[in-house]
Amino acid sequence: MTKDALKKGKAVSSDFFYVKFIPTGDVPTRFSVVAGLKVSKKAVIRNKIKRRVREIARTNIFGAERGYFIAIIVKPSAVSKDFLFLKKDLAEILRKIK
Repeated sequence: MTKDALKKGKAVSSDFFYVKFIPTGDVPTRFSVVAGLKVSKKAVIRNKIKRRVREIARTNIFGAERGYFIAIIVKPSAVSKDFLFLKKDLAEILRKIK
């Protein structure tokens, strides 16, 4: 499903994230977080940022419409920011999608 969203999905971008989404019908909304080697060469840092983003998405996706698959691609600038900046930025993007 991630490949379909990345190839065919609509896109929204911000300073810290690049989000692609695709409708999937009447199934619950799901999401995926991608942090590549451009974000950091160290797996510890990539995993830390992915955990943060997953938590932000999980709490903000509760009231979302059903039937979307969302792929959240982390940009390298997100590593140096704290949780509150990331939360504000990603919440704004998710509101645009809804």
